[in-house]
Amino acid sequence: MKLLKRKDDTKIVVGPVRLTYCYIGIPYEDGDSLNYKTGILIPKEETEAVNTIQAAIQAAEEQALSTTWGGKKPKDYTSPLKEEDDHFSLTVRSYPKNGQAPKVEVQDRRGNTIKWVKNNAGTYVLEDDQLLYSGVWVFISFVFFGYNTNGNKGVSARLENVRFERNDTPLGGETANSDFGEAAADDDDDL
Repeated sequence: MKLLKRKDDTKIVVGPVRLTYCYIGIPYEDGDSLNYKTGILIPKEETEAVNTIQAAIQAAEEQALSTTWGGKKPKDYTSPLKEEDDHFSLTVRSYPKNGQAPKVEVQDRRGNTIKWVKNNAGTYVLEDDQLLYSGVWVFISFVFFGYNTNGNKGVSARLENVRFERNDTPLGGETANSDFGEAAADDDDDL
């Protein structure tokens, strides 16, 4: 993995990184809103990338102190960068307005932009909705920002752009066939 750029104090461009809990191409519903988000897995040995991300989070905190948090850092604030056993994880999100497509550009490996289209339910999805999944490797850009919403204060990461890098084994468990093998479907005597 390499840190491609730090565009400004709060914007990061990094890759290749592996996605987890990926809901970019097809969002999931959370109450009344649609969530376009993904987790990013960053190996602990990638210290340059981790340190740069931590510096960008700190820059977003400093901006939020004067613009969003009224001069005080929240008491129960936790970093959006989570330390796990052998890696760090970070969740990035897109925040589309109701009825609009996410402001995220998604590209295939050749740099061709994948279009956002409305499905039959009226939800925006990627035209190639199988391109991004939990386990895929991508280059990704995001911006950290402070928020104060309904009394909740913190720092979050806004997803900006994604470029597919390579496929890998999907994360999230085994298929039913791999768990159960080729059980005889017509063997009703055992039931």
